[in-house]
Amino acid sequence: MTISRRTLLGAGAGAGVAVLSACGSNTGRGGGSSGGTTLAQWYHQYGEPGTEQAVERYAAAYEKAHVTVQWRPGDYDRQTAAALLTDSGPDVFEVNGPSLDQIQGRQVEDLTELVAGVEDDFNSAVLAPKTYRGRIYGIPQTIDMQMLYYRKSLLADAGVRPPETLDELVDAARELTGRKVKGLFLGNDGGAGVLGGTP
Repeated sequence: MTISRRTLLGAGAGAGVAVLSACGSNTGRGGGSSGGTTLAQWYHQYGEPGTEQAVERYAAAYEKAHVTVQWRPGDYDRQTAAALLTDSGPDVFEVNGPSLDQIQGRQVEDLTELVAGVEDDFNSAVLAPKTYRGRIYGIPQTIDMQMLYYRKSLLADAGVRPPETLDELVDAARELTGRKVKGLFLGNDGGAGVLGGTP
């Protein structure tokens, strides 16, 4: 079975970004047990049924390399960051980033040529954070839809119209916040988990 670049770029389950590592013993440059190319791919452990099986099927069908997939339970981000500082880091992995440190430390590869010709398949707002100095260092796997809900009666009682911009959202939140009501709730972490992508 031959898998196209478009299929490769579109594959993957779950949120995050697939990034090729520039270090590690499985660098995609050979050294597999059969003398062919081997790639180590890491995922955080998903809870959704069927995800692991779909990825394993995809890896088995990929003929250009022997792909081993590891499902990493626990603190995936710390495990990955630590592994990238060693010679045993993964070749393909999920990351919320990549960070400037990872790019400048050559822990991730320039993927611009891999994405050439299919950039328009990605939402530009999602691809932009993976781009540094015009070069692409991460490939979005999925785009999670986020929604902001509001209570019409709460806004109407306060004489506030539904906000349409971030500035209006901030103003509405201030106006609606009182001694017993918080004008905007963005999660128990104060918004850190949702504000990185939505604005």
